Amino acid sequence: MAKPPIRTSPLPRNLATTGTPRSGTTPPPQRFPSQQADSAMPLSSDPCQAAHIGERPFTGDPASPLDVAAWRHDERQRLRAERKALTPAMAVSVTDRIAACLTELLAPLDASRLIIGASWPIGGEPDLIPFLTTLRQRGAILSLSACVKPPAAMRFRRWTPNAPLERGLWNLPVPPASAGEVTPNLLIAPLLGWDDACNRLGFGTGYFDRTLDHMAPHPFAIGVGLHSARLSTIHPLPHDRRLDLIVTECGVEAGSPPLPSRRGMV
Repeated sequence: MAKPPIRTSPLPRNLATTGTPRSGTTPPPQRFPSQQADSAMPLSSDPCQAAHIGERPFTGDPASPLDVAAWRHDERQRLRAERKALTPAMAVSVTDRIAACLTELLAPLDASRLIIGASWPIGGEPDLIPFLTTLRQRGAILSLSACVKPPAAMRFRRWTPNAPLERGLWNLPVPPASAGEVTPNLLIAPLLGWDDACNRLGFGTGYFDRTLDHMAPHPFAIGVGLHSARLSTIHPLPHDRRLDLIVTECGVEAGSPPLPSRRGMV
């Protein structure tokens, strides 16, 4: 029996924010609405004011895949719990600030030459669908990831806002195969954790690493997540692939912004 299509509806969220972070700089302190209203939330919880790293100390052998996997398992649980603890107002503010930073980063580029690869947001990830819609309005081609033959690399199927989606692997919304496949030149990758070397900690399935290995030419890859998800290192292993840029609600955290002359993005 064919799986019923998933109809997407417009998400009319205003992407404009005050104090838009500039590339490579730390924006001025900005209090989340929920922090202003909730007296139980300490003032020091403004994410861009926090410099601490809350990871569990790593006591194993960094060359041992088993030791690294055990440490990452615990870190994923911690990071997922912290992200889940965000109030709805905080989650919206985080998303809007990330979208504002991405908007500024990509403003110099000719959007009509961009082929954007993204994923439908799950598990509290920033909902960048409204931001992607603005890129489509500027002429960019949009695509969403689909796991077609696990554990092979993901494919990217062309997508336009409000087009019908179907249920894919793990019941996630994906464009139908009839939408056609594209090869992105700019990839936006959600993450659970990150480090200053642009290493990404995801859900642990390895799909993004295998996808980056599979894609030719290699896309410019931007990881998006929380400032508080910074790790001193993810203890990278040979199969881990670095991203080009890390963006959080506090702006560009690591890497180099995309240049107009790079990878056809002019």
